[in-house]
Formats: sequence, structure tokens, C-alpha cells
Amino acid sequence: MGSCGRGIAGCIPESIRERITSAEISIDAASPETYAINRRGGAFDTLLENLAFVAELRRDGPLRSLKISMVVQENNVHEMVDFVRLGQRFGADIVYFGRLVDWGTFTPSEFRRRAIHRSDHPRHPDLLAALAHPVMQDNCVFLGNLTQYTDPQVLEPTDAFVFVKWSNGASGSLSST
Repeated sequence: MGSCGRGIAGCIPESIRERITSAEISIDAASPETYAINRRGGAFDTLLENLAFVAELRRDGPLRSLKISMVVQENNVHEMVDFVRLGQRFGADIVYFGRLVDWGTFTPSEFRRRAIHRSDHPRHPDLLAALAHPVMQDNCVFLGNLTQYTDPQVLEPTDAFVFVKWSNGASGSLSST
């Protein structure tokens, strides 16, 4: 086993590496500045080294699936397009985006400030613009619980329900949880 100071590659014995079949990495940023905020204590350069190692495992085997993810919020929405490109650069099979969910982590005002998916957020149009970018059509992109913001049939997404108008004129609600 190598030194963990060199990143993940030095921490995983060869006998274990051979058994790894998938990796899911929560990153929440595409730049060193945002990564430092969203992943306190993390070093973006080390992340990139580790992604290169994981990409090598994906390319050469035995890794069969690589997924990177971003919880979209007010401070990283502008990096969504670059996050897809980061995933493409490292051969991610899935580049996943999800909206911010408050699991009791934030005060109500902090959540409102961060929750750019809410239609009453002043920067909500930035989210809609990012979702409309052509790179978001790449086959690797999975919008998770943000998909509802790309559907013209969705009238008003909320934290608990999605209100839908079907093509036959009927309407109703679907749980988004």
C-alpha cells in the first residue's frame, strides 16, 4: 500500500483495486474556488489527480461505471456546463445533477439563499439557462430531480410536489420526493 498523501491511488492496494466495479463521487463544483467552499478541507488539485486515477480504472478496467454528482445551489449553478465537461474529460458514464434538499442542515433563511431551484429565488433564471445549454443534452447527463425544470408541462415545482398539466388539459400533482 502506498502513501495516502499521493491521493486515492496510493491508498488502495492492488488486490482491492481489482474488486472495484463502480465509483460515485460527489464533487459539487467545477473550479478550485467553489470546491473549497462546498467541500471544506478538500483540495481541487488532489481531486483532479484522483479523478485521473479513477478514469484510468474505468478505461482499463475493472471499473465498469463512473458517476460524478453535483448538488446545484446558488454558488455553483454557473459551473454546471463546466461540470459536464469535467465529467467528459474523465470519462464519466453519468454526470448527475440534483437540487439542494434541506435535511435540517440549514437555517430557513440559509436554505432560501442557496436553493436556486426555487422559482422565487432571484437567480432561478440562471438555473433555467444552465439547464437549457446544449451540453446538457449529452448522453452522460442525468438531471435527477432537476428534470422537472426542463419540462414545459411543469407549471410550478415546489419542494414537496410538482404540479403538472397533461396534454389532455387535466392537471394534478406528483410527489417529487
